[in-house]
Formats: sequence, C-alpha cells, structure tokens
Amino acid sequence: MKILYLADGQSVHTVRELESYKKLNHDIHLITYNKTPLNGITIHYVPNKKLFIPLRVLKTLWLIRKIKPDIIHTYYLANNGLIASLSGKHPLIHTIMGSDIITFPEINIIFRLLIKYALNTSDIVHVSDETSKNRVLELGCNKDRVFVQEWSVDLSKFSPKAMDNLKHIYNVQYLVLCTAWWKPDCFVDILIKAIPLITREISSIKFILLGGGPEEGKLKDLAEELNVKHYIEFIGRVPEDEMPKYLASSDLVVDTITNYTFFRGRLFKRTQGFGLGQANRQALACGTPVLATNNIIGEKADSCALFHYKQFDHEDLANKLVAIISNNNLIHLERELARDYATQNFDENKNFNNWNNIYMKLVTK
Repeated sequence: MKILYLADGQSVHTVRELESYKKLNHDIHLITYNKTPLNGITIHYVPNKKLFIPLRVLKTLWLIRKIKPDIIHTYYLANNGLIASLSGKHPLIHTIMGSDIITFPEINIIFRLLIKYALNTSDIVHVSDETSKNRVLELGCNKDRVFVQEWSVDLSKFSPKAMDNLKHIYNVQYLVLCTAWWKPDCFVDILIKAIPLITREISSIKFILLGGGPEEGKLKDLAEELNVKHYIEFIGRVPEDEMPKYLASSDLVVDTITNYTFFRGRLFKRTQGFGLGQANRQALACGTPVLATNNIIGEKADSCALFHYKQFDHEDLANKLVAIISNNNLIHLERELARDYATQNFDENKNFNNWNNIYMKLVTK
C-alpha cells in the first residue's frame, strides 16, 4: 500500500520511526517542512520559510491530492495533523507528540477548537501512554478512536550489551547520566545544585550531561560557583548511535523534566503529568534505572525501574540518588526489571507488526 507521512523530517522520532516503517515493504512517502535524506522513502519537501502559512497549507493539500495515498499518518497534531484533516482524506491516523495536546489547545479558544476538529476527523489517534489518552478524551476525542502504544526502541541497539568502559576512562565508581536539554524548562540546574550534597556521601562519581542548549553558560557558571565542575562532564548533544554507550554504562539516569514547560514564551503547567520520554525508554532498554520527577506517570513506578523525587527539590533528589546507587543489590535487581519492562513494552518489531495490522484493517474496511 501507499502510506503518506506528514512529519518533521529532521526529528529523531521521525527518522527512527520511518526507518522502521520501511521494513513493512510499503510505498512510503513523507511530506516535510525540513529537508532530510531518507533512503527508500519518497520525500516531498515544502519550504517552511519561503512560503507563508496559507501557501504552505495549500501546497501540502495539493501534494496529498497528487500522491493519492491509501493511508495518511501524521506526527504532531497542531500543524501536520490539522492540515491532513483539512484534506478530507481517509483513512487518517494522528500520532500525538505532547505539546500539541498539552499546551497548544491552552493558547486560546480558537486553537483548542482546531485541535478538537483534528481529533474528531481522524480514524485513529495514537498516544504513547494513559496520560495522553486521558488528555485527548478531555479534548473531546471519541474513545473508540484512541490507540495506546509506547514509542518503539531498537532493543538490539539499546541493550545492556552496549556498556562501555566509561567508568574506567573517568576513573570513578559511579556514573550518573542526564540527557535533558540545557533549556530553561528542563531544569538541569536542579541536578547541579544536588551534586554538592551527593558528593559529601559519594566522592567517586561523575555526572555526564548530554543534550546541549542555550543554558550552557549558566549551567557551567553554576557548577563553578558550587565548586562541583570537576564532577561534571558537559558533553552536549551526541549522535543517536552513541546514546546506547552512555545509557548502558551509567548506574542511573536522572530526568529533570517537571510538569512545567515554556511554549511561545509562556509558562504552562501539565495538569495531568507526562509520560516517560524516549530517552528514558532507551535507558530502561539498556537496563539502566531512571530517577525522575514525581509527575511522570505514577503507575509505571510499580512495573519498571523508575524512581521519583520531588520536582524542584534538589535535596530530595540528592537523598534519593545516594540511596539508590549505593545499594548494589537494588541496582542489580532494577537493571533486570528495566530490561524486562522494555522488552515487553518497547519492542520495535512487535510494535510495527501492530502498525501493519492496523494499516491493513483500515484499507480493507
């Protein structure tokens, strides 16, 4: 069948998912506003900056009519999903990304109505967790249209076998990883503020900060001010292929994301919390437990290696981190639990077989 995706061609999510969709041996097309080379996929590039929004929408609608897909699958409801809904073409699947249902509908009543329209003109709305499901239901989506499935992880790449000799390189007993972007609403400073308290109890430790971003200078200044810069490696953004090495080699991943986020210069509160996040799924696949703020979906704490600390509370973060990584028996148990949970819920092959079945059912209705 011919499947058309509307998505950001430079997004790690898009690249990873479409690379997997190719395995289904369908005729894959992608409409994107950002150029990207993807082998085996027909790319239709619509200039983002050169065209005004109305012209961009018209160009996209024209491409949809020209391509004549059997199925349309969009990523991010607030632009791609809405445009595909305006096309009137079916079957239509929307994959929810996060801010498209959390913050975009709260900007004003018009945006909220547009999101409701997109949700209710779809055949399937894909969400990755129960929290997102509850949110789309709150926005008026028919519950029979909602499909809950976690984002996929390549379990052969993100695996405990990816462990490297980073502890030997840094000459430490413990490694703690943080993958959050260095942005104001990611609150990496909370982890840095916790480090003086942590190192009073554990001195042979190194904190690796990936992500990168505009707050780099402020974070480095804070580390200097607290005299903990020698405990931190500010590495920044790394290629996807290098992530397994860092995740599998760490004793713990710290997630500093809270239920507050900035969107278009405004601060929004996620009223229902939020899901795991892809880096956390990859960490669990590598057998590495995660210490996250207490707004991540609570029920997951009982079924996977996910620990909680109070958001914005660096003292609670420090106490929880020391208690976890200093308990070797606990770490060993949680590593096994993390990998088992990932195998059951994130398996790329199983998830894409599910998608193939859904596609086949939709086109044979």
